[in-house]
Amino acid sequence: MSVNVAPAQLRDSNLAQRFLAVTQSTGVSPSSVKLEITESALEHGLDEVSAVIDALATTGFPLALDDFGTGYSSLGRLIHMPFDILKIDRSFVWQTPDGRGAGVVTSLSQLSSHLQLHALGEGVETAAHETFLCDCNYRYAQGFYYAKPMAPADFEAWLERARQAK
Repeated sequence: MSVNVAPAQLRDSNLAQRFLAVTQSTGVSPSSVKLEITESALEHGLDEVSAVIDALATTGFPLALDDFGTGYSSLGRLIHMPFDILKIDRSFVWQTPDGRGAGVVTSLSQLSSHLQLHALGEGVETAAHETFLCDCNYRYAQGFYYAKPMAPADFEAWLERARQAK
């Protein structure tokens, strides 16, 4: 499961303990809940935000840097912050396989590999997008090509059909 963390939430020094309490009360392991943090959340008050991000990682939540390539992140942040997944913004994926974004997608796959991060391509809408990401060694992808947003009941039905298809 993925949960988006709002920039304002990252200013709460008790956020890791709050999230941990939720997982404990529901019987879910923190390792099962990926927390997605946008680049824009890192723009202001980096010291304060870094401490909260470190606490979330120490508590066992996998962290994803969302919308990478469109904000103000520096490569130094990738080296020093405990992210597990680098989510490549859809604006680059949409330009694959033949547009200028293809070079960015390819380069970020290599960078992710060297930094021991998983790369995820956002905005996959066609088989060509998926094939390109696979060819670039992306382990993860998301987008309308796989499924559109749906209500929880519809998701349960979709999941059951997927299980039966195996």
